[in-house]
Amino acid sequence: MELSLPLPPSANHYYRRVGRATLISRTGREYRAAVKAALLAMGAPSVTGPLTVLVTVFPPDRRRRDLDNLLKCLLDSLQHGGLYRDDSMIDRIDIRRGQCTRGGGVHVTVYALPGPVCSGAAR
Repeated sequence: MELSLPLPPSANHYYRRVGRATLISRTGREYRAAVKAALLAMGAPSVTGPLTVLVTVFPPDRRRRDLDNLLKCLLDSLQHGGLYRDDSMIDRIDIRRGQCTRGGGVHVTVYALPGPVCSGAAR
């Protein structure tokens, strides 16, 4: 399954502290809603079993970015949207930087693996 989605907020902007509580920020909640709407619009089925997720990030400009800071919001949003039950199902993640693209974005490909990588893994 392949998806083209907006650029997720970084982990630095995904959470907010309110007193002692840590909450998903407004930006994070809006991104989760956008991903859920995209999945519903394409009729994406829920994937089961171990997964491989391939991500290409198309930054909106040439500023320095840590690619790993984008993964938390992206993977949580795909789970929230119902693409998979839990992101612990992901056994392989590949993330790479693509060309600068106006507005930025991510291209995500999700593959179901043929069987459990670790037979003792709780699924």
